[in-house]
Amino acid sequence: MLSRLSTWFRSPPPRPGFPLMSAPQRPEICAIPYHHGLTAELAREHERLRELFGLVAQAFGAGRRELCIERLHEFDRALRLYLADEGVRFENYMRHLLSDDGENLRLMSRLRARLRGLSHYIHTLAQTEREGRLSGQGYRDFGTAMDRVAVGLKQVFECQQRLLFPLYRPTSANN
Repeated sequence: MLSRLSTWFRSPPPRPGFPLMSAPQRPEICAIPYHHGLTAELAREHERLRELFGLVAQAFGAGRRELCIERLHEFDRALRLYLADEGVRFENYMRHLLSDDGENLRLMSRLRARLRGLSHYIHTLAQTEREGRLSGQGYRDFGTAMDRVAVGLKQVFECQQRLLFPLYRPTSANN
């Protein structure tokens, strides 16, 4: 598999003749690095995101709308940053590592899509409120939505930690 990948990243042979006609040289392409403590770091981030979401629910339950919305925006930012970080440092590495394991690749894609969907939903709520369109009834219905989001976050994070994180390991090139 690695030999097949290396053929994609080799420079083409130089063409004889005038120097301007030779093949352009590509800069060295970086490999996605393995980070020894990444899964523990991501698990800690899962816990932090759960705590942040718990603060949103706590403020909602206490009837403190302004605090609830403020914490919702904070959670929205944190979740979007997490998705970006996880996508670059974990998902890209795992796509290469699991390139021959279609089942786990599909699982990872489904979990990623579910988490992105939850993030999009939270971001839409935050935008709706920011634009002043979160009405009284819409805010009251927010409690039901928060329950669904909490269940979704818990499921995605537990599946990632139980099924995907144990598969994260160095490749022979990263030893």
